[in-house]
Amino acid sequence: FREVILVADADPHDAGQRGAEKLQATLRVPSVLIMPPCKDARELLKRAGPDAAGILQSIVRSQVWCNPK
Repeated sequence: FREVILVADADPHDAGQRGAEKLQATLRVPSVLIMPPCKDARELLKRAGPDAAGILQSIVRSQVWCNPK
């Protein structure tokens, strides 16, 4: 992969975000961690339908990418 987009679940106690952050720390390519405006990516697809891709692209563009260490 040349770059990775991680989509964290909005779990209680931020478990999904913490797990995604741990994974992101191991990556050797630029990456970005996002959280959709609902529980998870599956729910976003269910709610937004064909607009989900545009929503995710907008979220990704607004984030700061991390470079590997």
